[in-house]
Amino acid sequence: MSVLARLKEETKSLHEMTEALLLGPRIMAGELTPDEYKLLLAVNFAFHAPLEAAIRQHAGFFAGYEATQRRKTPGLLTDIKAMDEELPDIDMDFFRNWTPYQLLGAAYVAEGSTLGSRFISNALKKNRHLPQAAQHSAFYEGYGPETGNRWQTFRSFLSGLAIGHEDQVVGGALAAFQAYRELFLSLSTPVEQPERFV
Repeated sequence: MSVLARLKEETKSLHEMTEALLLGPRIMAGELTPDEYKLLLAVNFAFHAPLEAAIRQHAGFFAGYEATQRRKTPGLLTDIKAMDEELPDIDMDFFRNWTPYQLLGAAYVAEGSTLGSRFISNALKKNRHLPQAAQHSAFYEGYGPETGNRWQTFRSFLSGLAIGHEDQVVGGALAAFQAYRELFLSLSTPVEQPERFV
């Protein structure tokens, strides 16, 4: 079984749980509130900022990753500022001790979430509960028209590097999904959490 097939199969349940945890059903139903949107920005910033920092520490390994073009934090910073929010207090060392192969698994989670961000972007634009700043999210716009192409490029990049290290890559992806859960629970005190994750 290819590493991509393993990633899809072995992360499926955590992927679905994370989508529910990160208010996916409320987003798609147009019911997301401004406070929930701010929470999602904080959680994503707390995930992507330390991941991007860790990837920069392994620039040689990630030479073909297009790390600068794939950064999510600039869009998140734009959105957080647009909502007049302060940056969350986050652990920038979270991914520091991960191996490059584990980080590759975490990057799979990050890039996979970007693939679905265009659907979220469209849902936000139709949400009457949100201010205009939230309806035009830089982060959830993803890579725009290039989103699909960049996903395919990343899949090829991952497949080439993961040979012989598949377990580490899959383990990194699983741990990254768990990290999203931990970040949501630690940052969501002001917002009611879905019952199944309390």
